[in-house]
Amino acid sequence: MKLATIVFLSFFLCACATKDDLPAEWGSLNSDCSDVIALLDNIGIRSSQYGESRLTELLVPKAEFRHIADQINISIISSKNTFNIELLADSEVLERLSLDAEEFKGCKDGGFIVARSSIVNTGGALGKEWWQFTLYFAPDSLIVSKKKGVVGTLFFVPIAGTEIQWLRFSKA
Repeated sequence: MKLATIVFLSFFLCACATKDDLPAEWGSLNSDCSDVIALLDNIGIRSSQYGESRLTELLVPKAEFRHIADQINISIISSKNTFNIELLADSEVLERLSLDAEEFKGCKDGGFIVARSSIVNTGGALGKEWWQFTLYFAPDSLIVSKKKGVVGTLFFVPIAGTEIQWLRFSKA
């Protein structure tokens, strides 16, 4: 019982959370779960000063041409639960990819959900990271809610944390 209390208090005392609010000037999240075909700029703007601003880094972080692409074409067919992506540079297709059912979770409350996780074991850190991206398609842009969490240890000190950030990508 004593050990369980110590572990619980360690996680409680070493936990943190950061949350950005959706910038009001970006509009509301009036998206729905209908099929989508959208050509978007790969580089967007963030609600905070830190973090990644490339859509390819969020959706296809292992894609070969993710850093070269200047646009990304997204095609989502809700009824078939398919999420297809084309990476483009100078209007030429560089790479075609699809998200599988483990990553693409379908649509919930008007947003398409992409989720993934990984185990980290480097530099004294051991833990699990997870990400959930909710994509809301507006008439002139894509707004993404990025949620990231981690639980684990850093040099044997328990850590846990979450963050929420918003990103906006203009339609090309």
